Formats: sequence, C-alpha cells, structure tokens
Amino acid sequence: MTARRCLISIEAATETANEFGGVAETWATVKTVRAWIMDQGVIDSDEGPGVAAPQSVTLRIRSVAGLSTANRITLAGRAHDIVELRPLGRAGVEIRCVAS
Repeated sequence: MTARRCLISIEAATETANEFGGVAETWATVKTVRAWIMDQGVIDSDEGPGVAAPQSVTLRIRSVAGLSTANRITLAGRAHDIVELRPLGRAGVEIRCVAS
C-alpha cells in the first residue's frame, strides 16, 4: 500500500462544567498536523455475524511533545483512540489507533 498524506487533529480530554453544574468530559484540539496513512483496515473480531468490527489505522507523523495514549486522533471527522505509539528515530512517531 502506498502511504497517503492527510491532516489529523490531536485531541486531549478536558473537563468542563455543564448546564446542570456537573462535570462533563470533552475533547479539545491540541494540535493539527500532517500525517501519512501507512495502513488502514478492519480488526478481526470474534463477536459473530452482524457485529461491526472496529476500524484500525496506522499513521506516521513528526514527533509531538506530550503525545500519549491518553490523547485521541480525529481523522476525516472520525475519532480514533490511540492504542500504541512507536518512536521512529529522532523526528518521527508511528501511531496505531482504533476508531472509537
């Protein structure tokens, strides 16, 4: 597969007060960066027929300070949970994520 370029948003969870005075978790964009989609597919599932299997995607980006599995990625309007971060030398990182 040939890598495709795209634009992704890196988001972090934040807590805000809702209209009832409670606390609600929301996601705030930390940074928007260019990425390369290295692999995209469906994760095998033993759930049986009729159950949607989660979508997976592997991305490569330049290193971003503070990036962790607590963050999430928005790609083409769809949120993805970060499952694994793998450093690629001094300037890059590979991100494996699953659609949430």
